[in-house]
Amino acid sequence: MTFPATSLYWLVATALSKLEFRTASIVLIATILYGVSVEAQGSTQTDSPTITVGGSMYTTLRPVTITDSTPGSVIYYTLDGSVPTPSSPVYSSPLSITTTSTVQAYATASGYLDSDVASASVPIPTISPTLWDAPTVAGQVSYVEEIPLADPSLSGAGFLNVVTQGGVDNTGTTDAACAIQALLNNTTLTHNGVKYGAAAPWQDLIVFFPNGTYLLSNPACLPLAKNYSDGTPDYGMVFVGESQAGSVLKLAANTLPNLQFTGNTTAGNRVISNVSNVSGLYVNQQLRGPAIRPGTTIAAIGSNSVTLSISASTTATATAVTVLTPVIFTQSILALSGGVYQQFGNQAFHNVIENLTVDTSASGNQAATGISFLVSNMGTIRNVTLLGDTSSTSTGMGIDMTRGVLGPGLVENVSISGYNRGVDVAYNCCSINLEHLTFDNQLSGAIFNADDLINANAIWIKSGHGSSAITNSTGNGMVILANSRIDQAGSALINNVSSTGGVVSIRNTSFPSAQSNLGGSSGTINGTIRAQSYNSGSDFLLPLKLDTPVLPYDVASQWFAPASGMSAQWTDQVTTPIDATSAINAALTCQNGSTSTLYLPHGIWYISSPIKIPSWVDRVVGMNSTIRILPSATANFPSGTPMFEIVSDTSGSCPYAPTVVIERLAFDATGASVSGLYAVQADAPLNNMIARTVVLRDHYSIGVGQVHRLADAGELFLENTTGSPARIDGNNYVLARQFNSESATLGSSRVTNNGAPLWIFGFKTEGPSNIVASLNSPSTNEIIGGFFYTQPGSHSTVPGTTCAGAGSTTSTTSATSAMYILSGGSKVESTFIEEVEPTSSQTVASQSYPFYVWAAGSCQAGAGATTNPFTDVINRTPIYTAPTEAGFIVPEILAAP
Repeated sequence: MTFPATSLYWLVATALSKLEFRTASIVLIATILYGVSVEAQGSTQTDSPTITVGGSMYTTLRPVTITDSTPGSVIYYTLDGSVPTPSSPVYSSPLSITTTSTVQAYATASGYLDSDVASASVPIPTISPTLWDAPTVAGQVSYVEEIPLADPSLSGAGFLNVVTQGGVDNTGTTDAACAIQALLNNTTLTHNGVKYGAAAPWQDLIVFFPNGTYLLSNPACLPLAKNYSDGTPDYGMVFVGESQAGSVLKLAANTLPNLQFTGNTTAGNRVISNVSNVSGLYVNQQLRGPAIRPGTTIAAIGSNSVTLSISASTTATATAVTVLTPVIFTQSILALSGGVYQQFGNQAFHNVIENLTVDTSASGNQAATGISFLVSNMGTIRNVTLLGDTSSTSTGMGIDMTRGVLGPGLVENVSISGYNRGVDVAYNCCSINLEHLTFDNQLSGAIFNADDLINANAIWIKSGHGSSAITNSTGNGMVILANSRIDQAGSALINNVSSTGGVVSIRNTSFPSAQSNLGGSSGTINGTIRAQSYNSGSDFLLPLKLDTPVLPYDVASQWFAPASGMSAQWTDQVTTPIDATSAINAALTCQNGSTSTLYLPHGIWYISSPIKIPSWVDRVVGMNSTIRILPSATANFPSGTPMFEIVSDTSGSCPYAPTVVIERLAFDATGASVSGLYAVQADAPLNNMIARTVVLRDHYSIGVGQVHRLADAGELFLENTTGSPARIDGNNYVLARQFNSESATLGSSRVTNNGAPLWIFGFKTEGPSNIVASLNSPSTNEIIGGFFYTQPGSHSTVPGTTCAGAGSTTSTTSATSAMYILSGGSKVESTFIEEVEPTSSQTVASQSYPFYVWAAGSCQAGAGATTNPFTDVINRTPIYTAPTEAGFIVPEILAAP
């Protein structure tokens, strides 16, 4: 009988597989009978494949790698849960899974039996495209950000645990206010008690509140404020709770009831005389009244007098004064104003309130304010719940921001329930940014603004008792309301009080009913109110409404720190710098087969070469440390080099982290002779891996650029960052919030955009250099809220900008142009621009505004000139605290093909 060759192969192989041979294979030569050579498999089986699923349950694209230890093996796989066969796809490179799948795989190798089938599930969240997208309704986003600093293994990270180190009660049974205030007066928080000492303003110690209830029952120890050891105010008050819902500062009932007194004021004088009653008065309480300027606090108390932080506005006899007491009170250092050192200046650096609840809702606390927030350049209120009095006699504020000099600052993911007003803002400098705020049940309104710029994105006003939800009370003020939702009942929810100025710019915001002062419109509205006039407008250029990625913190066992290498504790001067490069790199190695967090205990660290952040590191936590370039190693940092380089190296057994967050870290080139460097560089992916998303949060760069995103690198998110310049290549989007570029060099650009959709919410500058250089026609640049302080004024150097003259770029070496576009296909939009002039006799010189658009589809350059007016220019008058400063607002500048 004759057998086909394939049948013979099967028969012999099947028979031999039953035998207990331990050899790898047996070859039977059957050419005499059948003319075929048959190789039969032995009994040794191919190893089962190992399936590794990268990312986490919070990512919508997860890399999957399949490996097998048998030499020469071939892996077949399926993604639908079916059993793979030789006709299934052959694995050759990491898979990118975007939908929930079940991966099954087996391996085969010459001389071995087929392996068993391995299986792994790959869950993908259903929300698209990412869990941090804007929610279906505006307002507070739904995530929990728990920081594992309570774990004993992290006790050496360089922070102050108020319970284990400070002895503060968190059971809610004993007053904690005085114990917390004693810690805030301790020299360990204030640069060894030396004013303006070695520590920089971004190096402030984290005061950590483990989960628990902190009872506040002694009004004499309120508000909570950080001071120098001599009692004078200090900046850098950093409160961080373990979780927003779990760390609760709770005001006891009847601690801060309504309180008033009467007294005599004199305009321009800081003393109230003949005070009717000083009982219950304490330093740093806030005062309101017809003769009292916004933002006034108590500086000192006499037997029948009160000294104010700033002078009274008018002369009055027996004038009524209302007293409000904040629970938390952030400060600036003392500044010389009017010949007197007082707490009024723009040095309220790095004040941070994060991840906690302030509950003042118990009865008898009508005069309680949740947080009085003064901030400069870099600072946040983030992930905070404020619960206040809901009675008809409530006088307190959820967040008070009426003290000068305010801003810029970021308030995000905050829920405010109760209080008289939700957010109260005053003083015409230097902008405040609100995002993802939820307001509910305020007595007089959710947002109140006098003189300042408020940028509000993705807020939700659920309910309120006032006739207006948002009030812009002065002609110098402006509110930008974007991508928001107002459900409060009423027909005039936006109140622009001034009959001659003031602007409320509304974009993509919904209203429940027809609004009489918005042209009778309801539903989603785009338009602008200036004075009492309303004009409809259009939505933004970019459809991007993505939030900064919020990843869950790794558990404490996945946090790794350098074993050595700190040059100095944060409070100490560096004597001899120590090279920490090797120690940092050792902490970055793949460990425990998991993603990991690199943390730098609070201090000063030096590096002698760039640090590569590998693909398994999903977070770098600086603990408010500073990383510097070793002065002797500057040869390793040629121009264009980063200090940190984000790479996609896939070596090792740890999973691939598609998103990496770098937070609470300052990059400093002080003392090193270098130029043209960047703090962080995001590289393009290698080996067919997905591009990593990079998040820089609470990030400071000194002497180096903020970031360089290379072409083909992933998305970039910036939040509460300071420094410039930034370079963006490639067409993945870039979203920035609270982008403070500070000063820059004339002739340079703060942001160079080479092809990306760039979205900036809250952009503040100082100095005359260009704001955005847009080099590539696909670029779209959108700025929602900007405070552009050209400093010095540009009227003496910048020629008039007429439509005829807008077709060419002005040389940055001979003029202080604030923004230019080099490609006619680029787009730029800005909803607020201000320039401050250094004289009291004028605001902005005719036709001198430094804004140039080259080859724009329609000419809209220039502002403030009668021959070339721009829509809705607001000429700002000098203010009482800075009588030589004035400026103007342009609500929207738009240039598009």
